[in-house]
Amino acid sequence: MKWTALLIVAASVFLDTVVYGAIVPIVPLYLAEIGAPGWALGAVFATYSAGLLAGGVPFGLLADRWGRRPVLLLGLAGLVVTTLAFAWSASVWPLILSRLLQGLAAAAIWSAGPALVTDVAPPEWRGRYLSIAMTGTNLGTIVGPVFGGTVAGWFGRSAPFYVIAAAAAVLFFAVFALPKGKGIAGEEAPPTRVVLSVPEIRLGAVIITVAAFGYGILEPLLPGDLHARFGLDMAGVGIAFGIMSAAYTAVQPLLGWLADRRDHRSMILAGTLFAAILSPAVALAPTVAAAVTTLTIFGIAGGIMMIPCMPMMTAAADRTFGSGGYGVAFGIVNTAYSLGLAVGPPAATALANNLGLLAVMIAYSLVLLLAAGAVLRTFTRRTAAH
Repeated sequence: MKWTALLIVAASVFLDTVVYGAIVPIVPLYLAEIGAPGWALGAVFATYSAGLLAGGVPFGLLADRWGRRPVLLLGLAGLVVTTLAFAWSASVWPLILSRLLQGLAAAAIWSAGPALVTDVAPPEWRGRYLSIAMTGTNLGTIVGPVFGGTVAGWFGRSAPFYVIAAAAAVLFFAVFALPKGKGIAGEEAPPTRVVLSVPEIRLGAVIITVAAFGYGILEPLLPGDLHARFGLDMAGVGIAFGIMSAAYTAVQPLLGWLADRRDHRSMILAGTLFAAILSPAVALAPTVAAAVTTLTIFGIAGGIMMIPCMPMMTAAADRTFGSGGYGVAFGIVNTAYSLGLAVGPPAATALANNLGLLAVMIAYSLVLLLAAGAVLRTFTRRTAAH
């Protein structure tokens, strides 16, 4: 049952990420085809993050109150309906609305799924179980754009979304094989403010926001930089990001294994400092090979700082609230991650327009050092407590 839950959750987050990536090669051309206004492209992409941001904590609360399985079922049903709605949308506003609702469905999946994995995982294996479940995210990042562009090119714009909706429907019925998952029967789930009062959960939220902010910086700025410095076209840029994602996917289970055997704070601190050192090097790499290598190592450094956050937060929730707090904890993870992704691109673009990519990456190094300082302060408090 443990491995069944793990595989179903990994497949669920994989499908959600495939949907997210599949629109990348399709939507810009489709919006141009229907004569959509210039703001529509950004709106179609942004509304998904808005839905994820809005739904993370509420669905986490529901996962704690009702149990994990009902909320995961709700998320997969929402993924089926909203993916079909997106496929059938023939104008701007239905596209935007369907993307917003896709984000809400994703919030349900991302809150209940990892909480269910945490329920079935032995405490000493949580890092490994969660990292394996989350490999679906990275695989979806790689597969989504390729799948969307290829299938749409062969069979039409809507075809990839029909395939994804059908796969999500199969997963929906597979979820009935899972246990309902732990909830707080007859009691209220802990309020978000109470959960955030736990130092480890608050620290994890900060680190995840900072890590996602870094990924949000790279997405809009690095393609133009790689093209300007090395002449990479869209395919070359895609390969560069694909190599980073593939390497991160390959090492993710190892990082989860390390997170189960090392002090979480120490691992987070090491990853944060490593990323702070590497950040300017992303903009200074002299060759394509050096740029791709640096980008890959930088992505792994982000994993070292972020992967221990989830087992750290769930262990803290376990000590403080029992297993009933997992849903809210993962809702906070979703909110923190989507907040970083939402804030990163506009902040980085505004700074890069005036000072360039190197200035942005140096500024991000300073943000990482501040985050490392926050981790160090928790060591100081823990020492004082003893």
